[in-house]
Amino acid sequence: MNLMRKISAKFTSALLCGLLAAGAASAQQTIRFGSDATYPPFESTAPNGEIVGFDIDLAKAMCEVMKAKCTFANQNWEGIIPALQAKKYDVIASSMSVTPERQKAVLFTQMVWSTPNLFVGKAGTKMETTPAARKGVDVGVQQGTVQDKYLTKHYGSAKISRYKTVEDAIADLATGRVKVVFADGGVVTNLIDDPKKGYQSVGNPVPNSADAAVLGAGTAFAVRKSDTKLAADLNKAFDTIRANGTYKKLAAKYFKFEVYNK
Repeated sequence: MNLMRKISAKFTSALLCGLLAAGAASAQQTIRFGSDATYPPFESTAPNGEIVGFDIDLAKAMCEVMKAKCTFANQNWEGIIPALQAKKYDVIASSMSVTPERQKAVLFTQMVWSTPNLFVGKAGTKMETTPAARKGVDVGVQQGTVQDKYLTKHYGSAKISRYKTVEDAIADLATGRVKVVFADGGVVTNLIDDPKKGYQSVGNPVPNSADAAVLGAGTAFAVRKSDTKLAADLNKAFDTIRANGTYKKLAAKYFKFEVYNK
């Protein structure tokens, strides 16, 4: 009888251990990320439909540190904050600049990257890019971005053409419908670094400090304002990948310049 009890006890213990292990595995945190995948090299859609890019690689590296599973959803820019609030996903990883206006709606992590803003024209374009010099000149920009808001505020005398994506703006630059396109420098670096593509930076770069209230204090990930623990965990994970060299390695895949400029 005692032998049966011992066997039963061992079986029960093994079963409990198995259930606890299964429970721990099933309890792995899943973090859902939302991105407007039209902004290479930060986020875009690969031919197989996978969302890829620098922001995506950062998110995956941070999830690995957090021992969390991460998933990615494509979301158009205009609805990206409302979809976060509606809990379609948990984190916005989509080249979102930190601005006072957005801080009213979301909670940002620490800055994950920052690049200057550039005017881009066809190779050989020579023009000043001051507001006065742009009077009456067609300038393309992605609608709803901080670059759009900056142009609206400081370049009201220019003819501002707004596009759903930066690619759409560049397409009209190619046909001559606009003379220059104003965009984040990191987004257009592949255009201006490759002479075969026939584009160049025009005029002087516009640093975020030119109007921090509009252009923001760098780019960060964003969560719902109530998700303070998630933001703290993401910040700790980001500190880790900065310290262990992962960030530098990932950045080198996409850029020939420093993208972390405070």
